[in-house]
Amino acid sequence: GITFGISSRSSQTGNIFIFSSVILCLGMKESTKFNTVLTLLNVAVIIFVLIGGAFHVSGHNWSIEKSELGGTYENGKLNITEDYRAACLCEVCREDEEEACSGKPDDFNWCGEGGFSPFGVDGIVSGAATAFYGFVGFDVIATMGEEVINPQRAMPIAIILSLSIIFLAYFGLSAVVTLVLPYFLQNAEAPIPFIFEYVGWNWAAWVVRIGAFMGLTASLLGGIVPLPRVIWAMASDGLLPYFLSYTHPKYQTPFAATLFSGFIFAVMAAVFDLRVLMDFMSIGTLLAYTMVSACVILLRYRQTEEDLVKAKEQSLTVHEASMWKQLFNQTDMKIPTAASSNVTAWATFLIGIFSFVFCGLIANGRDLMSKGVMEGSGVGVVLVIMVCTVTVILSLLLIAIHRQPQSVTYVAFKVPLVPFIPTLSILLNVYLMVSMDAATWAKFGIWMLLGFAIYGGYGMRHSLAREGGPNAVRSGKAVTDVRKIGAEDGVAIGHEGEKDNYVNE
Repeated sequence: GITFGISSRSSQTGNIFIFSSVILCLGMKESTKFNTVLTLLNVAVIIFVLIGGAFHVSGHNWSIEKSELGGTYENGKLNITEDYRAACLCEVCREDEEEACSGKPDDFNWCGEGGFSPFGVDGIVSGAATAFYGFVGFDVIATMGEEVINPQRAMPIAIILSLSIIFLAYFGLSAVVTLVLPYFLQNAEAPIPFIFEYVGWNWAAWVVRIGAFMGLTASLLGGIVPLPRVIWAMASDGLLPYFLSYTHPKYQTPFAATLFSGFIFAVMAAVFDLRVLMDFMSIGTLLAYTMVSACVILLRYRQTEEDLVKAKEQSLTVHEASMWKQLFNQTDMKIPTAASSNVTAWATFLIGIFSFVFCGLIANGRDLMSKGVMEGSGVGVVLVIMVCTVTVILSLLLIAIHRQPQSVTYVAFKVPLVPFIPTLSILLNVYLMVSMDAATWAKFGIWMLLGFAIYGGYGMRHSLAREGGPNAVRSGKAVTDVRKIGAEDGVAIGHEGEKDNYVNE
Protein backbone atom coordinates (compact mmCIF):
# COMPACT_ATOMS: atom_id res chain seq x y z
CA GLY A 1 0.00 0.00 0.00
CA ILE A 2 0.97 3.64 0.10
CA THR A 3 2.30 5.07 3.33
CA PHE A 4 1.29 8.71 3.65
CA GLY A 5 3.79 9.68 6.27
CA ILE A 6 7.45 10.56 6.38
CA SER A 7 9.55 8.34 8.60
CA SER A 8 13.09 9.17 9.68
CA ARG A 9 14.42 6.47 7.34
CA SER A 10 12.46 7.93 4.40
CA SER A 11 13.72 11.40 5.28
CA GLN A 12 17.31 10.15 5.26
CA THR A 13 16.74 8.51 1.86
CA GLY A 14 15.37 11.80 0.54
CA ASN A 15 18.45 13.64 1.78
CA ILE A 16 20.67 11.13 -0.04
CA PHE A 17 18.74 11.81 -3.26
CA ILE A 18 19.27 15.55 -2.91
CA PHE A 19 22.97 15.04 -2.14
CA SER A 20 23.37 12.78 -5.20
CA SER A 21 21.62 15.34 -7.43
CA VAL A 22 24.01 18.08 -6.30
CA ILE A 23 26.99 15.86 -7.14
CA LEU A 24 25.59 15.19 -10.63
CA CYS A 25 25.17 18.92 -11.18
CA LEU A 26 28.94 19.31 -10.89
CA GLY A 27 29.51 17.36 -14.10
CA MET A 28 29.79 13.76 -15.23
CA LYS A 29 33.56 13.61 -14.79
CA GLU A 30 33.39 14.55 -11.11
CA SER A 31 30.35 12.41 -10.32
CA THR A 32 31.81 9.45 -12.22
CA LYS A 33 34.92 9.46 -10.03
CA PHE A 34 32.80 9.45 -6.88
CA ASN A 35 30.50 6.76 -8.28
CA THR A 36 33.48 4.60 -9.32
CA VAL A 37 34.89 4.62 -5.78
CA LEU A 38 31.52 3.62 -4.31
CA THR A 39 31.00 0.91 -6.92
CA LEU A 40 34.43 -0.63 -6.30
CA LEU A 41 33.75 -0.74 -2.56
CA ASN A 42 30.33 -2.26 -3.23
CA VAL A 43 31.84 -4.95 -5.46
CA ALA A 44 34.40 -5.70 -2.75
CA VAL A 45 31.58 -6.25 -0.25
CA ILE A 46 29.77 -8.55 -2.71
CA ILE A 47 32.92 -10.64 -3.10
CA PHE A 48 33.28 -10.70 0.70
CA VAL A 49 29.69 -12.01 1.06
CA LEU A 50 30.27 -14.71 -1.55
CA ILE A 51 33.48 -15.92 0.09
CA GLY A 52 32.31 -15.53 3.70
CA GLY A 53 28.94 -17.12 3.08
CA ALA A 54 30.54 -20.07 1.25
CA PHE A 55 31.88 -21.33 4.60
CA HIS A 56 28.34 -21.83 5.92
CA VAL A 57 26.36 -23.16 2.93
CA SER A 58 24.32 -26.35 3.15
CA GLY A 59 22.90 -28.17 0.13
CA HIS A 60 20.05 -29.41 2.32
CA ASN A 61 18.40 -25.98 2.09
CA TRP A 62 17.73 -26.55 -1.61
CA SER A 63 16.32 -30.05 -1.12
CA ILE A 64 13.98 -29.69 1.88
CA GLU A 65 11.10 -32.15 1.60
CA LYS A 66 7.54 -30.93 2.09
CA SER A 67 7.15 -33.34 5.01
CA GLU A 68 10.03 -31.61 6.81
CA LEU A 69 8.25 -28.26 6.78
CA GLY A 70 5.90 -29.41 9.52
CA GLY A 71 8.65 -30.37 11.99
CA THR A 72 12.15 -29.46 13.12
CA TYR A 73 15.61 -29.90 11.65
CA GLU A 74 18.89 -30.50 13.45
CA ASN A 75 21.56 -28.30 11.90
CA GLY A 76 24.72 -30.12 12.88
CA LYS A 77 26.95 -27.55 11.17
CA LEU A 78 25.77 -24.77 13.47
CA ASN A 79 24.69 -27.03 16.37
CA ILE A 80 21.18 -25.58 16.47
CA THR A 81 17.65 -26.91 16.02
CA GLU A 82 15.62 -25.08 13.37
CA ASP A 83 11.85 -25.08 13.95
CA TYR A 84 10.38 -25.27 10.46
CA ARG A 85 6.87 -25.75 11.81
CA ALA A 86 6.91 -22.46 13.70
CA ALA A 87 8.00 -20.63 10.53
CA CYS A 88 5.62 -22.28 8.03
CA LEU A 89 2.38 -23.35 9.75
CA CYS A 90 -0.17 -20.52 9.88
CA GLU A 91 -1.47 -21.78 13.23
CA VAL A 92 1.86 -20.79 14.76
CA CYS A 93 3.19 -17.99 12.55
CA ARG A 94 0.01 -16.10 11.60
CA GLU A 95 1.13 -12.91 13.38
CA ASP A 96 4.58 -12.91 11.75
CA GLU A 97 3.30 -13.95 8.30
CA GLU A 98 0.09 -11.96 8.23
CA GLU A 99 0.05 -11.49 4.45
CA ALA A 100 0.87 -15.12 3.59
CA CYS A 101 -1.68 -16.52 6.07
CA SER A 102 -4.45 -14.00 5.43
CA GLY A 103 -7.72 -15.90 4.94
CA LYS A 104 -5.98 -19.29 5.28
CA PRO A 105 -6.87 -22.07 7.76
CA ASP A 106 -4.60 -22.84 10.71
CA ASP A 107 -3.21 -25.98 9.09
CA PHE A 108 -2.14 -24.10 5.93
CA ASN A 109 1.59 -24.30 5.17
CA TRP A 110 2.61 -21.11 3.37
CA CYS A 111 6.15 -22.39 2.62
CA GLY A 112 4.99 -24.24 -0.50
CA GLU A 113 6.37 -27.57 -1.62
CA GLY A 114 9.94 -27.17 -0.36
CA GLY A 115 12.93 -28.10 -2.49
CA PHE A 116 14.65 -25.89 -5.06
CA SER A 117 11.42 -24.40 -6.47
CA PRO A 118 8.93 -24.39 -3.58
CA PHE A 119 6.30 -22.31 -5.38
CA GLY A 120 6.77 -23.71 -8.89
CA VAL A 121 7.01 -21.77 -12.13
CA ASP A 122 4.38 -19.26 -10.99
CA GLY A 123 6.51 -18.34 -7.99
CA ILE A 124 9.62 -17.94 -10.13
CA VAL A 125 7.86 -15.69 -12.65
CA SER A 126 6.15 -13.63 -9.96
CA GLY A 127 9.45 -13.15 -8.18
CA ALA A 128 11.22 -12.26 -11.42
CA ALA A 129 8.62 -9.61 -12.23
CA THR A 130 8.99 -8.00 -8.80
CA ALA A 131 12.78 -8.32 -8.59
CA PHE A 132 13.26 -6.99 -12.11
CA TYR A 133 14.23 -3.67 -10.56
CA GLY A 134 17.67 -5.19 -10.02
CA PHE A 135 18.27 -5.17 -13.78
CA VAL A 136 17.24 -1.58 -14.45
CA GLY A 137 19.78 1.06 -15.23
CA PHE A 138 20.73 0.25 -18.82
CA ASP A 139 18.85 3.39 -19.82
CA VAL A 140 21.73 5.23 -18.12
CA ILE A 141 24.04 3.92 -20.84
CA ALA A 142 21.57 4.75 -23.60
CA THR A 143 20.96 8.32 -22.44
CA MET A 144 24.71 8.98 -22.18
CA GLY A 145 25.24 8.39 -25.90
CA GLU A 146 26.04 12.05 -26.62
CA GLU A 147 28.70 12.09 -23.89
CA VAL A 148 30.61 8.97 -25.02
CA ILE A 149 33.64 9.10 -27.32
CA ASN A 150 32.70 6.10 -29.48
CA PRO A 151 29.07 5.29 -28.59
CA GLN A 152 28.40 2.85 -31.45
CA ARG A 153 31.04 0.50 -30.09
CA ALA A 154 31.17 1.40 -26.41
CA MET A 155 27.46 1.33 -25.61
CA PRO A 156 26.67 -2.25 -26.74
CA ILE A 157 29.80 -3.53 -24.98
CA ALA A 158 28.88 -1.62 -21.81
CA ILE A 159 25.33 -3.01 -21.81
CA ILE A 160 26.47 -6.62 -22.34
CA LEU A 161 29.20 -6.39 -19.69
CA SER A 162 26.87 -4.70 -17.21
CA LEU A 163 24.16 -7.29 -17.74
CA SER A 164 26.65 -10.14 -17.27
CA ILE A 165 28.16 -8.67 -14.10
CA ILE A 166 24.75 -7.91 -12.58
CA PHE A 167 23.52 -11.43 -13.33
CA LEU A 168 26.58 -13.02 -11.72
CA ALA A 169 26.29 -10.78 -8.66
CA TYR A 170 22.57 -11.45 -8.12
CA PHE A 171 22.90 -15.15 -8.86
CA GLY A 172 25.84 -15.53 -6.48
CA LEU A 173 24.24 -13.58 -3.64
CA SER A 174 20.90 -15.36 -4.00
CA ALA A 175 22.60 -18.74 -4.01
CA VAL A 176 24.68 -17.96 -0.91
CA VAL A 177 21.77 -16.47 1.04
CA THR A 178 19.41 -19.39 0.40
CA LEU A 179 22.09 -22.05 0.91
CA VAL A 180 23.09 -20.59 4.29
CA LEU A 181 19.50 -20.21 5.52
CA PRO A 182 16.24 -21.71 4.15
CA TYR A 183 14.07 -19.29 2.19
CA PHE A 184 11.27 -19.29 4.77
CA LEU A 185 13.60 -18.27 7.62
CA GLN A 186 14.98 -15.22 5.81
CA ASN A 187 14.67 -11.67 7.07
CA ALA A 188 12.84 -9.83 4.30
CA GLU A 189 14.10 -6.42 5.41
CA ALA A 190 17.85 -7.21 5.48
CA PRO A 191 18.54 -10.81 4.40
CA ILE A 192 22.33 -10.62 3.93
CA PRO A 193 23.26 -9.08 7.31
CA PHE A 194 20.76 -11.45 8.94
CA ILE A 195 22.45 -14.62 7.64
CA PHE A 196 25.78 -13.49 9.10
CA GLU A 197 24.14 -12.72 12.43
CA TYR A 198 22.46 -16.14 12.22
CA VAL A 199 25.82 -17.91 11.93
CA GLY A 200 27.41 -15.73 14.62
CA TRP A 201 29.44 -13.37 12.43
CA ASN A 202 28.05 -10.11 13.81
CA TRP A 203 31.07 -8.11 12.64
CA ALA A 204 30.47 -9.30 9.07
CA ALA A 205 26.88 -8.08 9.27
CA TRP A 206 28.15 -4.55 9.93
CA VAL A 207 30.55 -4.78 6.99
CA VAL A 208 27.59 -5.67 4.80
CA ARG A 209 25.48 -2.82 6.16
CA ILE A 210 28.21 -0.30 5.37
CA GLY A 211 28.61 -1.82 1.91
CA ALA A 212 24.85 -1.65 1.38
CA PHE A 213 24.90 2.09 2.14
CA MET A 214 27.66 2.59 -0.43
CA GLY A 215 25.81 0.46 -2.95
CA LEU A 216 22.60 2.41 -2.36
CA THR A 217 24.38 5.72 -2.95
CA ALA A 218 26.01 4.39 -6.14
CA SER A 219 22.65 3.08 -7.36
CA LEU A 220 21.02 6.42 -6.64
CA LEU A 221 23.69 8.22 -8.67
CA GLY A 222 23.16 5.83 -11.56
CA GLY A 223 19.39 6.03 -11.26
CA ILE A 224 19.28 9.83 -11.29
CA VAL A 225 21.48 10.20 -14.41
CA PRO A 226 18.97 9.34 -17.21
CA LEU A 227 15.86 11.23 -16.07
CA PRO A 228 17.40 14.74 -16.08
CA ARG A 229 18.60 14.20 -19.65
CA VAL A 230 15.18 12.98 -20.74
CA ILE A 231 13.54 15.98 -19.04
CA TRP A 232 16.12 18.32 -20.63
CA ALA A 233 15.40 16.92 -24.10
CA MET A 234 11.62 17.17 -23.62
CA ALA A 235 11.92 20.72 -22.27
CA SER A 236 14.11 21.69 -25.23
CA ASP A 237 11.36 20.42 -27.55
CA GLY A 238 8.67 22.33 -25.66
CA LEU A 239 7.00 19.26 -24.14
CA LEU A 240 7.87 20.48 -20.62
CA PRO A 241 8.42 24.00 -19.24
CA TYR A 242 11.42 25.58 -20.92
CA PHE A 243 13.28 26.47 -17.70
CA LEU A 244 14.00 22.74 -17.27
CA SER A 245 16.26 22.91 -20.34
CA TYR A 246 18.73 25.23 -18.56
CA THR A 247 22.32 23.99 -18.93
CA HIS A 248 24.97 25.17 -16.48
CA PRO A 249 27.49 27.32 -18.41
CA LYS A 250 30.50 25.99 -16.47
CA TYR A 251 29.71 22.33 -15.80
CA GLN A 252 27.70 21.76 -19.01
CA THR A 253 25.11 19.63 -17.19
CA PRO A 254 21.28 19.78 -17.32
CA PHE A 255 21.32 21.78 -14.09
CA ALA A 256 17.62 22.60 -13.61
CA ALA A 257 16.43 19.18 -14.77
CA THR A 258 18.86 17.42 -12.40
CA LEU A 259 17.74 19.41 -9.35
CA PHE A 260 14.09 18.97 -10.30
CA SER A 261 14.58 15.21 -10.71
CA GLY A 262 16.33 14.97 -7.34
CA PHE A 263 13.43 16.81 -5.68
CA ILE A 264 10.87 14.46 -7.26
CA PHE A 265 12.88 11.40 -6.23
CA ALA A 266 13.23 12.70 -2.67
CA VAL A 267 9.48 13.33 -2.35
CA MET A 268 8.59 9.89 -3.71
CA ALA A 269 11.10 8.19 -1.41
CA ALA A 270 9.60 9.99 1.57
CA VAL A 271 5.93 9.44 0.70
CA PHE A 272 5.66 6.02 -0.97
CA ASP A 273 6.28 2.60 0.51
CA LEU A 274 9.36 0.77 -0.79
CA ARG A 275 7.32 -2.11 -2.25
CA VAL A 276 5.20 0.35 -4.26
CA LEU A 277 8.31 1.99 -5.69
CA MET A 278 9.79 -1.41 -6.56
CA ASP A 279 6.62 -2.41 -8.40
CA PHE A 280 6.51 0.94 -10.20
CA MET A 281 10.10 0.57 -11.32
CA SER A 282 9.65 -3.04 -12.41
CA ILE A 283 6.49 -2.58 -14.47
CA GLY A 284 7.71 0.70 -15.96
CA THR A 285 11.05 -0.82 -16.94
CA LEU A 286 9.40 -3.89 -18.46
CA LEU A 287 7.14 -1.66 -20.54
CA ALA A 288 10.12 0.44 -21.65
CA TYR A 289 12.10 -2.66 -22.67
CA THR A 290 9.07 -3.92 -24.56
CA MET A 291 8.92 -0.66 -26.50
CA VAL A 292 12.65 -0.84 -27.20
CA SER A 293 12.24 -4.35 -28.63
CA ALA A 294 9.44 -3.09 -30.87
CA CYS A 295 11.60 -0.15 -32.01
CA VAL A 296 14.41 -2.55 -32.97
CA ILE A 297 12.00 -4.19 -35.41
CA LEU A 298 10.72 -0.88 -36.79
CA LEU A 299 14.20 0.56 -37.35
CA ARG A 300 15.48 -2.59 -39.03
CA TYR A 301 12.78 -2.40 -41.72
CA ARG A 302 12.82 1.38 -42.31
CA GLN A 303 14.06 2.83 -45.59
CA THR A 304 17.28 4.88 -45.35
CA GLU A 305 19.59 6.72 -47.73
CA GLU A 306 21.93 3.71 -47.79
CA ASP A 307 19.08 1.61 -49.17
CA LEU A 308 18.55 4.02 -52.06
CA VAL A 309 22.28 3.98 -52.79
CA LYS A 310 22.21 0.17 -52.88
CA ALA A 311 19.25 0.29 -55.24
CA LYS A 312 21.22 2.54 -57.60
CA GLU A 313 24.36 0.42 -57.48
CA GLN A 314 22.55 -2.89 -58.07
CA SER A 315 19.87 -1.59 -60.46
CA LEU A 316 17.05 -2.75 -58.22
CA THR A 317 13.38 -1.96 -58.79
CA VAL A 318 11.85 0.31 -56.16
CA HIS A 319 8.06 0.77 -56.28
CA GLU A 320 5.19 0.89 -53.85
CA ALA A 321 3.03 -2.24 -53.84
CA SER A 322 -0.49 -2.44 -52.48
CA MET A 323 -0.83 -3.31 -48.82
CA TRP A 324 -2.21 -6.80 -49.51
CA LYS A 325 0.59 -7.75 -51.89
CA GLN A 326 3.19 -6.22 -49.60
CA LEU A 327 1.79 -8.12 -46.59
CA PHE A 328 3.91 -11.15 -47.44
CA ASN A 329 6.10 -9.32 -49.97
CA GLN A 330 4.70 -11.11 -52.99
CA THR A 331 6.65 -8.75 -55.26
CA ASP A 332 9.91 -9.93 -53.63
CA MET A 333 11.03 -6.38 -52.96
CA LYS A 334 14.70 -6.13 -51.88
CA ILE A 335 14.65 -2.52 -50.69
CA PRO A 336 12.42 -1.17 -47.88
CA THR A 337 9.59 1.06 -49.06
CA ALA A 338 6.85 3.06 -47.39
CA ALA A 339 4.47 0.11 -47.87
CA SER A 340 6.85 -2.41 -46.34
CA SER A 341 7.52 -0.06 -43.41
CA ASN A 342 3.77 0.34 -42.85
CA VAL A 343 3.27 -3.43 -42.88
CA THR A 344 6.06 -3.81 -40.33
CA ALA A 345 4.66 -1.04 -38.13
CA TRP A 346 1.12 -2.45 -38.08
CA ALA A 347 2.34 -6.01 -37.58
CA THR A 348 4.57 -4.93 -34.68
CA PHE A 349 1.69 -3.02 -33.10
CA LEU A 350 -0.59 -6.06 -33.38
CA ILE A 351 2.13 -8.30 -31.96
CA GLY A 352 2.16 -6.06 -28.90
CA ILE A 353 -1.62 -6.24 -28.52
CA PHE A 354 -1.91 -9.99 -29.02
CA SER A 355 1.11 -10.59 -26.76
CA PHE A 356 -0.89 -9.15 -23.87
CA VAL A 357 -3.83 -11.39 -24.78
CA PHE A 358 -1.64 -14.49 -25.15
CA CYS A 359 0.39 -13.92 -21.98
CA GLY A 360 -2.69 -12.93 -19.98
CA LEU A 361 -4.41 -16.20 -20.92
CA ILE A 362 -1.32 -18.28 -20.16
CA ALA A 363 -0.54 -16.55 -16.86
CA ASN A 364 -4.06 -16.44 -15.44
CA GLY A 365 -5.96 -19.22 -17.19
CA ARG A 366 -3.68 -22.25 -17.04
CA ASP A 367 -5.76 -24.04 -14.39
CA LEU A 368 -8.99 -23.52 -16.34
CA MET A 369 -7.33 -24.70 -19.55
CA SER A 370 -6.08 -27.83 -17.79
CA LYS A 371 -9.63 -28.57 -16.67
CA GLY A 372 -10.82 -27.97 -20.20
CA VAL A 373 -8.38 -30.55 -21.58
CA MET A 374 -8.67 -33.12 -18.79
CA GLU A 375 -12.29 -32.73 -17.70
CA GLY A 376 -13.96 -31.13 -20.70
CA SER A 377 -14.78 -27.83 -18.95
CA GLY A 378 -16.53 -25.47 -21.37
CA VAL A 379 -14.69 -22.35 -20.22
CA GLY A 380 -11.37 -24.21 -20.33
CA VAL A 381 -11.99 -25.41 -23.88
CA VAL A 382 -12.83 -21.87 -25.00
CA LEU A 383 -9.60 -20.57 -23.45
CA VAL A 384 -7.57 -23.29 -25.18
CA ILE A 385 -9.15 -22.35 -28.53
CA MET A 386 -8.39 -18.68 -27.87
CA VAL A 387 -4.74 -19.46 -27.06
CA CYS A 388 -4.39 -21.53 -30.24
CA THR A 389 -6.02 -18.78 -32.32
CA VAL A 390 -3.80 -16.06 -30.88
CA THR A 391 -0.73 -18.27 -31.42
CA VAL A 392 -1.61 -18.62 -35.10
CA ILE A 393 -2.16 -14.86 -35.43
CA LEU A 394 1.19 -14.10 -33.78
CA SER A 395 2.92 -16.58 -36.07
CA LEU A 396 1.38 -15.00 -39.19
CA LEU A 397 2.35 -11.52 -38.03
CA LEU A 398 5.90 -12.68 -37.39
CA ILE A 399 6.10 -14.26 -40.84
CA ALA A 400 4.74 -11.07 -42.43
CA ILE A 401 7.51 -9.02 -40.79
CA HIS A 402 10.17 -11.56 -41.68
CA ARG A 403 9.15 -11.39 -45.35
CA GLN A 404 9.73 -7.63 -45.55
CA PRO A 405 13.05 -6.28 -46.89
CA GLN A 406 15.52 -5.15 -44.24
CA SER A 407 17.57 -1.96 -44.33
CA VAL A 408 21.24 -2.32 -45.28
CA THR A 409 22.28 0.64 -43.11
CA TYR A 410 25.51 -0.11 -41.29
CA VAL A 411 25.49 0.01 -37.50
CA ALA A 412 28.28 -1.15 -35.21
CA PHE A 413 26.03 -3.53 -33.29
CA LYS A 414 22.98 -5.29 -34.65
CA VAL A 415 20.54 -7.51 -32.80
CA PRO A 416 20.70 -10.90 -34.54
CA LEU A 417 17.70 -12.90 -35.78
CA VAL A 418 15.35 -9.94 -36.17
CA PRO A 419 12.34 -10.09 -35.82
CA PHE A 420 12.43 -13.33 -33.79
CA ILE A 421 14.59 -12.24 -30.83
CA PRO A 422 12.79 -8.87 -30.35
CA THR A 423 9.42 -10.65 -30.52
CA LEU A 424 10.59 -13.19 -27.93
CA SER A 425 11.72 -10.28 -25.75
CA ILE A 426 8.28 -8.67 -26.09
CA LEU A 427 6.55 -11.89 -25.05
CA LEU A 428 8.81 -12.43 -22.03
CA ASN A 429 8.47 -8.83 -20.86
CA VAL A 430 4.71 -8.85 -21.28
CA TYR A 431 4.44 -12.19 -19.45
CA LEU A 432 6.31 -10.72 -16.48
CA MET A 433 4.07 -7.65 -16.59
CA VAL A 434 0.78 -9.58 -16.57
CA SER A 435 2.11 -11.70 -13.70
CA MET A 436 2.07 -8.63 -11.44
CA ASP A 437 -0.97 -8.06 -9.25
CA ALA A 438 -3.94 -5.88 -10.13
CA ALA A 439 -3.05 -3.25 -7.51
CA THR A 440 0.27 -2.60 -9.26
CA TRP A 441 -1.49 -2.18 -12.59
CA ALA A 442 -4.00 0.22 -11.03
CA LYS A 443 -1.26 2.40 -9.55
CA PHE A 444 0.70 2.26 -12.80
CA GLY A 445 -2.44 3.29 -14.71
CA ILE A 446 -2.87 6.33 -12.45
CA TRP A 447 0.78 7.24 -13.01
CA MET A 448 0.34 6.96 -16.79
CA LEU A 449 -2.82 9.10 -16.68
CA LEU A 450 -0.83 11.76 -14.84
CA GLY A 451 1.77 11.67 -17.61
CA PHE A 452 -0.89 11.92 -20.33
CA ALA A 453 -2.47 14.84 -18.47
CA ILE A 454 0.86 16.72 -18.48
CA TYR A 455 1.34 15.97 -22.16
CA GLY A 456 -2.21 16.90 -23.11
CA GLY A 457 -2.37 19.96 -20.88
CA TYR A 458 1.05 21.43 -21.68
CA GLY A 459 3.18 19.40 -24.09
CA MET A 460 0.80 19.34 -27.06
CA ARG A 461 0.18 23.10 -26.92
CA HIS A 462 3.84 24.11 -26.52
CA SER A 463 5.58 21.52 -28.67
CA LEU A 464 8.05 22.99 -31.18
CA ALA A 465 6.81 20.50 -33.76
CA ARG A 466 3.27 21.86 -33.37
CA GLU A 467 4.53 25.42 -33.66
CA GLY A 468 6.60 24.62 -36.72
CA GLY A 469 9.82 25.00 -34.79
CA PRO A 470 13.27 23.49 -35.39
CA ASN A 471 12.16 19.92 -34.88
CA ALA A 472 9.40 20.20 -37.47
CA VAL A 473 11.77 21.89 -39.92
CA ARG A 474 14.38 19.18 -39.41
CA SER A 475 11.78 16.45 -39.77
CA GLY A 476 10.34 17.92 -42.95
CA LYS A 477 13.78 18.55 -44.37
CA ALA A 478 14.76 14.94 -43.74
CA VAL A 479 11.80 13.67 -45.74
CA THR A 480 12.49 16.13 -48.55
CA ASP A 481 16.16 15.18 -48.62
CA VAL A 482 15.37 11.47 -48.93
CA ARG A 483 13.06 12.09 -51.86
CA LYS A 484 15.59 14.48 -53.40
CA ILE A 485 18.39 11.96 -53.06
CA GLY A 486 16.19 9.31 -54.64
CA ALA A 487 15.44 11.60 -57.59
CA GLU A 488 19.04 12.68 -58.06
CA ASP A 489 20.26 9.09 -58.00
CA GLY A 490 17.69 8.03 -60.55
CA VAL A 491 15.59 5.97 -58.10
CA ALA A 492 11.99 6.29 -59.16
CA ILE A 493 9.57 5.70 -56.28
CA GLY A 494 6.24 5.02 -57.88
CA HIS A 495 3.16 2.90 -57.21
CA GLU A 496 2.15 -0.52 -58.41
CA GLY A 497 0.41 -0.43 -61.74
CA GLU A 498 2.76 2.18 -63.11
CA LYS A 499 5.44 1.30 -65.58
CA ASP A 500 8.35 -0.50 -63.91
CA ASN A 501 11.01 1.99 -62.93
CA TYR A 502 14.62 0.95 -62.68
CA VAL A 503 17.63 2.64 -61.28
CA ASN A 504 19.63 4.43 -63.94
CA GLU A 505 23.36 4.04 -63.91
